[in-house]
Amino acid sequence: MLNPGPGMLKVCYQNIQGLIPFSQLSKAHPTLNVTKVLELNTYISQVNPDVVLLNETWLNKSIKDYEVIQHENYTVFRSDRSQLTHPSDPSCPKKFRKFGGGVLIAVKSDLEASVKRLSMRKGAEIVSVEIEVGQQKFIFCTIYRVGTLGEDNHKSILNSLRSFYGGRAHKNIFIVGDLNLSSVEWPLSENNNSARGIDLKFLDSFHELGLKQLINCPTHNKGKVLDLLLTNNSSLVKNTKVLDNEVLCKSDHYPISFSVACKVNHLKPPKRKIYNYKRANWDQLNRDIGQVDWHQTIDCMEPETAWKTFKEILFTCVDRSIPKINVNGNFSSPWFDSECYEAYRSKERAHIKFKASPSISRELKRDITRKKFKKICCTKMRDNLYNHDDPALITKKFWSHVKANSKSHRIPECVQLKGIFRRTPKEKCDLFNEYFFDQFSEASSYGIPIDWSNDDAFDIEFTPTKVECLLKKLNSNKACGPDAIHGKILKKCSG
Repeated sequence: MLNPGPGMLKVCYQNIQGLIPFSQLSKAHPTLNVTKVLELNTYISQVNPDVVLLNETWLNKSIKDYEVIQHENYTVFRSDRSQLTHPSDPSCPKKFRKFGGGVLIAVKSDLEASVKRLSMRKGAEIVSVEIEVGQQKFIFCTIYRVGTLGEDNHKSILNSLRSFYGGRAHKNIFIVGDLNLSSVEWPLSENNNSARGIDLKFLDSFHELGLKQLINCPTHNKGKVLDLLLTNNSSLVKNTKVLDNEVLCKSDHYPISFSVACKVNHLKPPKRKIYNYKRANWDQLNRDIGQVDWHQTIDCMEPETAWKTFKEILFTCVDRSIPKINVNGNFSSPWFDSECYEAYRSKERAHIKFKASPSISRELKRDITRKKFKKICCTKMRDNLYNHDDPALITKKFWSHVKANSKSHRIPECVQLKGIFRRTPKEKCDLFNEYFFDQFSEASSYGIPIDWSNDDAFDIEFTPTKVECLLKKLNSNKACGPDAIHGKILKKCSG
């Protein structure tokens, strides 16, 4: 995608021809096409579009949004196929396919703008969102239309599009989708207009609504212009481009990218520095700690002062041996590392070579690199959940991943106790304290004298060997305590 420059909304679209295998369509709980989902999300990570529009998702209600768009900073709006969006025609059952279809829009949540979903008419596979930036309103809409559908479907789509023009405020409208107007030859001209039947009615409707179509080169591997970009303000559309096939993910349709001139700001995610334990030099750290004369340094100090001095020296050594990295607030899959990205780039290079000079050997190499990319990603995902300290445990990483993707929280937004409702973190904390305090009874006063002087159970002996043994058994994936010393440091430096 071309660099849109400042003041632009980056948009990408594709008819992806299903995110679940065709053999799984009729199942209540189908499995996703892992390779396609990985390719889609890698493309999103690489290009970072503000708006993503997809046709023919083939999803159903059992598939969650976060399983498809695996980025926390996107809000997903979907319309899966149903009897409401794709009603059957009793007089011609062949026009109706119960499964398939479906449309989706994903909008970045870091835009300094208000985003809302617009209500659409029944009888069409269509989803629309309105993005309001200051005094400007932008409507992004995606439509999927089966080519065999007739007048009822045309009326439903037309009524939905007419609803965009309500109210006094001007709205900039951008409609992209696979409308399957196969008899229309783009670009239109007075001497070249082969449109007929329902396709001609769609052209008349576009003219009535003042919509201009901007895609004039093939968007399908059979040489047809089936995916259209319609707008009522073409001056705002920049860098329109039909991309090479399979740049986004494997499909018989080509992706489309464009930019919309819009002075919108992006919220900057907060950044923080953390230790990169993958690149830690543990041998150097242990040598540095071993060279410190701890007896001379802290033996004569008060406990509080000695503890503070110990931490200062320890973290000075840690800073020399463990590098730090900047981490921003955007979610990224913890398992997707440089090896996954290189496999993705290798797949892209093989595809480009095949497109430039098709041959059986290059096609085979492209397919091999695609399978290798899937295999590496699946391996990384599985290894990320493996707990090296205790293989029998499902690690916190798994639940952190589920929580990040599902955007769920263990503590609900509103907590109530004895009819008292609290929403802010401090008020909820006070309510929890009150609840736990109530669980304890008043102190007993039996008046029975207890003598602990001869109880051997309270004779605790601390030895370096016992402490080392305990530290070596630490689960280093647990969060550090109030001392801020990570379990990995305690475990690796315990010897």
